[in-house]
Amino acid sequence: MLDSVAGSGLAWVDLAVLGVVILSLGIGIARGLVRELLSLVSWVLAAWFAWLYGDDLAVLLQSWVKSKHLSLITGSMAVFFGSLLALSIGGSLINRLFHATGLTGMNRLMGAVFGLARAMVVIVLILFAARFTLAPTQDWYNRSVLIPYLEPSVNWVMGQAADMFEDQSALRNAQPAAILKAVAPTKEQ
Repeated sequence: MLDSVAGSGLAWVDLAVLGVVILSLGIGIARGLVRELLSLVSWVLAAWFAWLYGDDLAVLLQSWVKSKHLSLITGSMAVFFGSLLALSIGGSLINRLFHATGLTGMNRLMGAVFGLARAMVVIVLILFAARFTLAPTQDWYNRSVLIPYLEPSVNWVMGQAADMFEDQSALRNAQPAAILKAVAPTKEQ
């Protein structure tokens, strides 16, 4: 297996990191910030709509889909993809209006910044997941030139995840009455 690229001193993982950065940067430049943000908002809203209304559609689908679980999955997916399609069409129209203003150069520059930020988030999340595997004990991982620069961000994500799971663990271990007392308004309020 290739531990480093011939004569460059870079491990293959470094080239993969650079590939993710270049790909995301290129997509950001090509699409521009407005289109990138509209796309991100569309995906988030479509997921939210699927979460909110997927079960409502599942009830309507149960006459055709006999399995309750399958109808829930089908309903949620239908709401997700239907919402995503509608939001993408709306986003495309907004993007066309923005291009009519003539600010495409600034839009593409800011898209590059967004692409770089997205690449860093993706890489840090992959390295975070790698912490739960044998990757950190592997030679290719330890010979990486770029991973040490990303480790502080990975450590920050690890700390945030630990805090989040600690909070959830405390919530899971609490008694239902204590939870209701903590979140329910009292008569005095």
